[in-house]
Amino acid sequence: MNITRALPICNSCRSTFLRLPSHHAPLSFPGPLRTLTPLRSVSSSAQKLRNRVAPKKGLTKSSPKTPSRSDKHSNVTHRRERQPFRHAEPSVARQPPDIRPLETYRLFMAHVPVWVRNPTTKKKIELFGVKSNHIGDLLSRYERFAKDEISALIKAEQGKQNGGGKLEVASNEDHWSSMLLQAQLTASFSSNLSLKDALEKLITFRFLDWASHQLPSKPGQPPPPPVDNIVSFSPFSHLAEIRKIFDLRRPMDNFIEARSVRRKIIMHVGPTNSGKTYNALVALARAKTGIYAGPLRLLAHEVWERLNKGLIVAPPNPDGTPGKSLKRECNMRTGEESRIVSPTAPLLSATVEMVSYTEKYDVAVIDEIQMLGDPARGGAWTNALLGIRANELHVCGETTVVDLVKSIAADLGDEFELHEYKRLTPLEVSKSSLNGDWKSVRKGDCVVAFSRSNIFAIKRLIESSTGLRCAVVYGGLPPEVRSEQAALFNDPDSGYDVMVASDAIGMGLNLKIKRVIFHTLEKFNGVNNISLSVSAIKQIGGRAGRFGLHEDNTSAGQVTTFRPLDLAKLRRSMLVNTPNITRANVEPSQHINLKSLLVKGTPFPVIHRLVNQLTVLNRPYALSHDPDIEHNLSFMKQNTRNLLPEEDYLVYRLPVPLKDSYIRLAAANMVRQFSNNVSVDLFKSFDGTPFLSTLERIRAIRQDFQEKNWTQRKKQAVANDLLSMDSNALWALESCHRISSAYLWMANRSPPAFYQYDRALETKTELEEILQFCLDLIAELLADKRRKRGQVRSNAPQPDGLGEKPKDEYFWEEASGVGDGIDLSRSEEILELLSKGAKA
Repeated sequence: MNITRALPICNSCRSTFLRLPSHHAPLSFPGPLRTLTPLRSVSSSAQKLRNRVAPKKGLTKSSPKTPSRSDKHSNVTHRRERQPFRHAEPSVARQPPDIRPLETYRLFMAHVPVWVRNPTTKKKIELFGVKSNHIGDLLSRYERFAKDEISALIKAEQGKQNGGGKLEVASNEDHWSSMLLQAQLTASFSSNLSLKDALEKLITFRFLDWASHQLPSKPGQPPPPPVDNIVSFSPFSHLAEIRKIFDLRRPMDNFIEARSVRRKIIMHVGPTNSGKTYNALVALARAKTGIYAGPLRLLAHEVWERLNKGLIVAPPNPDGTPGKSLKRECNMRTGEESRIVSPTAPLLSATVEMVSYTEKYDVAVIDEIQMLGDPARGGAWTNALLGIRANELHVCGETTVVDLVKSIAADLGDEFELHEYKRLTPLEVSKSSLNGDWKSVRKGDCVVAFSRSNIFAIKRLIESSTGLRCAVVYGGLPPEVRSEQAALFNDPDSGYDVMVASDAIGMGLNLKIKRVIFHTLEKFNGVNNISLSVSAIKQIGGRAGRFGLHEDNTSAGQVTTFRPLDLAKLRRSMLVNTPNITRANVEPSQHINLKSLLVKGTPFPVIHRLVNQLTVLNRPYALSHDPDIEHNLSFMKQNTRNLLPEEDYLVYRLPVPLKDSYIRLAAANMVRQFSNNVSVDLFKSFDGTPFLSTLERIRAIRQDFQEKNWTQRKKQAVANDLLSMDSNALWALESCHRISSAYLWMANRSPPAFYQYDRALETKTELEEILQFCLDLIAELLADKRRKRGQVRSNAPQPDGLGEKPKDEYFWEEASGVGDGIDLSRSEEILELLSKGAKA
């Protein structure tokens, strides 16, 4: 049977693809689908068919001549069509193709022999605990079985299409059927798997189910019939358990307690600064018991503080009298710390990863629900949506996720209610940009940049040009220091008039921003510069004009750019609709159960790859994928030995950026102690790194500063010494804080081994104070130099590349920041050079 006749040909790449909806229009889709891997060279006849059906590129009788680049002197006008403006939306899945059962069966028929003869197939089956002398026999028998079963399904499908009625097929509900194949393949495509990977996943899935009922055959004898494992057991019966582990088509079934409650899901959606979270928190504050689940420790801390201090106020009463303060006892639980106000406190504020799925609540609040589409962290939001045991579940987020949450609620049998909100204060894009002039920055502005070096350089330039003092916020700073910098900016009497920040302000901080200024609309992602997504631009831009944080709540918040070229792009981004999120990510967590069923000694990286390769889901669910997973698996392979499955999983989820060499070394020291010793010493983790030496030097400076009544000259000398003694001083302190936080994270999950919880907490707190001291001292130094200089020269260096600059003062956006665009290498060097002033 030549399967290529059912496959359309793409004229642009000469590749065969799975047919899309119409039988009569095989080229009804615009170009090759990126989510499908082309089946190149299926057979020699397929190549002939391609050559016959798809004409070669070039001129035809009916096609006009296209002028080439060499036609310089011809009178033909060359016009380049303007491409539509597009943004990358990595969290939004492409729409999967519609797959017809007959074509699906034919694909499986062609691919089963390929899978059986693939050397990696035998290695996988050996990992499943099947002896090597049985594998060849099982695979050959499975190939014959699969061909017979699929042939019967093809005949049945052909009979239905030809009007011959439905043919009976010997198959139970777990066998291949058109519904299973169609659902699984479309789900696989929505996860951006190749066609080959999707086929191999489902063929392996079916093999595990089939083999669990087989008996070994003896040489020269026909294979024995299958057995029922309820009455008599197959030596391969454990393969059925492995298959169940890979089967996540109904992830909601993992949360039995939540399924026992008839929940009411109340969804609050709207743009930034629309009051959606406020209304959900009012419901939480009025509940007998409840939990808040947020994306950041900053948000969990803010909600915890507002509930305990009574800062959440009920809406006005119907008679016009003000609502009362809703003061409640509330505890806090994050990955690094717990704050217990009262053992009997009825409310809990937590990060979404720390939610309990066994406790019963009257009201639960899940903030930023659109995060369930995030490839790295989305699994935590999906678990919370499926698994929180609450009578009322309030979810807050963007309108892009309404359809997805509504469909999930229908699958769960939960009641669904939608509340939509409009922005409380107007937001507008300014008519003009800053035109590359930092003198146009005014009080209440927030300049957004995407590298750590530019944040500090822009801070210096604004202070030099305008006399306004700047606070800084970026992802490398501890959350507590970010909160302190935000408080300085919000306080009108602090002297800090402008905020210079990364995209860390997009979530978790309430700031009195009147105008957001984008220094650029591009960000380095670790490989190259990419345009900011529409949702990111709207999230950051929406921080301007926060309701209730300004004296005049009717004035519009403004958004603009530093350079004129970016303004039109910003205006289009603020007007365009963000694409809907169509998938909910599920975090694979079967590693612990799977390891007990595999060959003893199977390393964790191998287990993780098996889970990612073979887990089967239905739409709208897809597997989460951490972009740094290869770094994590390589780290585990080098540093973990003799750990229990649950300990392996803890190390795999260790919240530190392993791309940085010194942080990786400190994390390796910690993990090796965990693997080899009974206890883990925090300060031994810093061996071989400059973290502790930097901490000790700056600690001595800070202590000397506090004990002595320094003159202004002495302060400047110390601040200069702080900048010059180590070009990576702030980076070392930030990295030390990350490792201390990671120790606390592990201590909350494995307290016997990580016994220095109190010491780690003290170190973390001290680092936050020292970082704030360094930022204050640097700010004071720059302010003094500005006053001393009196005015800034017109040839001051500009980090955006505008104007002429001396060579040694030209600071380009280096490709060294990842994640939130933080450059961990040059900030102090830039400050030191800039503090010397430009020399003509």
